[in-house]
Amino acid sequence: MLPDRRKRLIVVAGPPCSGKSYLAEILANHTGIRHLEMDAIRARLMPESRHAKPDRDIAYRTMHFAAELLLSAGHSAILDATYMPVEHRLELEGIAEFTGSPLFIIECRVSPETAIVRFGMRAQHAAVDLTPARVHWLSAHYPLYGKGFIHDSDLQREPDLAGIRAYLIEGTPVPDCKWSESACGAVEPCIEGASEPWPAQPVGASLVTEHR
Repeated sequence: MLPDRRKRLIVVAGPPCSGKSYLAEILANHTGIRHLEMDAIRARLMPESRHAKPDRDIAYRTMHFAAELLLSAGHSAILDATYMPVEHRLELEGIAEFTGSPLFIIECRVSPETAIVRFGMRAQHAAVDLTPARVHWLSAHYPLYGKGFIHDSDLQREPDLAGIRAYLIEGTPVPDCKWSESACGAVEPCIEGASEPWPAQPVGASLVTEHR
């Protein structure tokens, strides 16, 4: 699918039920690039986890470390996670800078109505703390970057592989810190019916400070 062996850090991000993992898996199959999924990593490391924020933070950091090892060895990586909290975007931008890897963002969009329908059709989502109210809020308020490749899963389920290929070959990588800037101020409120409070996300970058 890609004509060159240039390493790339490819992120498939978006709110729950937007088709991230489906797109990332298809992209990995077509490119041969390693696909790292945050939910799968959390389930493997902490099978009894409630998927609370501390557990998600551990899974993000594990995924980022695996990506750093791949990139440092000259390989590309596809990362698949929500990436709403700004600190996770900052960490990944630091890894991209440290390893000299161009960062490409593929954002999956979904309407709140479609997200809730999909959520209701799933037997069990990996994020056990998800509720219809939270799914609705995340899809309505997700901090989109808007300058990478956009996949609107309301309009088409199957990814535009030709468009993604053109973006990864000819598109402009994300400039330093521009992706994280788009998430500044994005916090989840406490919503009635959620299984746990949603605290404000602190702005931090633990991996960035190690790399700079």
